[in-house]
Amino acid sequence: MHIQELSLRTRHVTNQKAFYCTTLGLSLLAETTDSFTVQAGTTRLRFQETQQDVLYHVAFTIPRNTFHEAKSWTQKRVPLLHKNGEDEIFFANLNARSFYFCDTAGNILEFIVHYGLNHETAEDRSQRSLPSWAIFLDNWWWSRSVVPGCRPRRYRPLLPL
Repeated sequence: MHIQELSLRTRHVTNQKAFYCTTLGLSLLAETTDSFTVQAGTTRLRFQETQQDVLYHVAFTIPRNTFHEAKSWTQKRVPLLHKNGEDEIFFANLNARSFYFCDTAGNILEFIVHYGLNHETAEDRSQRSLPSWAIFLDNWWWSRSVVPGCRPRRYRPLLPL
């Protein structure tokens, strides 16, 4: 599934903008007093201010030959989440590998490689930011029991499963 645009609500528009634009290096496409939009691969990610705490799990599918590079790039910028002392999880049933981290509002972000998908990249990405090698956003939801480390809140799927 390819998501062209995803709208998320947040109480922390200013902090989230700094995180996604500065920490992750995503390009700012639009900004108002109560929202902003960034480009994440081929997906536009829009944050709209709200008065409620709303938390999400957003998964970025990355090319299968970029997992270690993406993990190294990310852990230089933010702490990775751990489960049982491990900072990545292999899903045998999906033939996929993921690592997780949180944004400034406590949303769980995931970079996932699906080894069964035939997408790789041959270009040099060493000096680039996230958008040059993030492919698209997946519709995944993960429970707190699998990905510990963020504030205990109720997470909701982005789209109906």
